[in-house]
Amino acid sequence: MSNSQKYSLNDYRDNSNRDMDFLYFEWEGNSLVKENPHSHTFYMLLLTKGSNGTHTIDFLDYEVKGIQIHILFPGQVHHWDLANDTIAYQLMISVRKFELIANTLHFNTISFKQRQVIPLTEDDFQDLIHEFRSIKKELSPAIYKSAILQSRIRIILQIIQREAEKQVYTRQRIAYSPKLMEFIKLLEADFKTEKLPEYYAKQMNITPNYLNILCQKHAQKTASTFIKERILLEAKRQLQLSTASIKEIAYDLGFHDPGHFAKFFKHHTSMTPTDFRQEEDQ
Repeated sequence: MSNSQKYSLNDYRDNSNRDMDFLYFEWEGNSLVKENPHSHTFYMLLLTKGSNGTHTIDFLDYEVKGIQIHILFPGQVHHWDLANDTIAYQLMISVRKFELIANTLHFNTISFKQRQVIPLTEDDFQDLIHEFRSIKKELSPAIYKSAILQSRIRIILQIIQREAEKQVYTRQRIAYSPKLMEFIKLLEADFKTEKLPEYYAKQMNITPNYLNILCQKHAQKTASTFIKERILLEAKRQLQLSTASIKEIAYDLGFHDPGHFAKFFKHHTSMTPTDFRQEEDQ
C-alpha cells in the first residue's frame, strides 16, 4: 500500500501559531520538491514561479511551468514532482475561514475544481506576491489581526477569479448559482447513501428536471453525472489513501454487493479496483 497521509493544520502549527486559521510558508530549491500522495483537511493556495514538473490533483496531472496559482480543496489527493529551481509561496486556510470569505465573493468552487491550476502574468504575480507577503507579516503573533488577513485573502481570491475569467474561462463569466452550490453541499453529505437525483431535488424543494437544468447550465453535466463522479472520486481516494479492503470500501460507498461496485468502477474507469490500487502504488 501507499504511504499516503491526511494532514490537518495542526500538523503544521507550532506554539507561535497554535490557534491561527491561516498559515504561510515559502520554499525553494530541493525543499519539498517531491512528495508522496496525501490529502489535507484545509484549503491551500500555492503560488509557483520558475519551475517545471507535474502537480497531480485528484488523479489529474497538471503541468507546472512559468507562473501559476494552484488551488487545492479539502480532501483532495495530491502530490507533485517539481524541478530543483522551484520557488513556491504557500497559504493554508481553515475551512471555516475560507468558506466564510469565499461565500461573500460568490467564489465558484465548481468551476475551479475543473481547472485548479491558473496561469499568471508577471503583473499578476507581483499583485499576488504582495498580498502573500503582507499576510506573512500579519501572521506575526504580536500583530495578528484576523479581519486584516481575511481582507487580504479576499483580494487574492478576487485576483484569481479575474485571471481565471480572462485566461481560462474566456467564453463566459464564471457563473455562480446558489441552488447548484446547495446541491453540491448536499451531495458531499449524502452521496454514499443517496445516489438518485430525485432525492437531492426533493431536499432542495425543486423538481429533478430543474436540478438537471441547473447542472447543465452551470457545469455542462447532468445531476446523475455529478453523483457518479463524486462516488468514483471517493472510490479512487480510498483505494489510494486507505488500507481498507475493496469489500470494505464498497460497503462504505453504499454498495451492498462488492461485485456491483467492481462493475461500476470498471465501467467508468476501464480498470478494476484492484488494478487501480496496484497501479497507484507503483
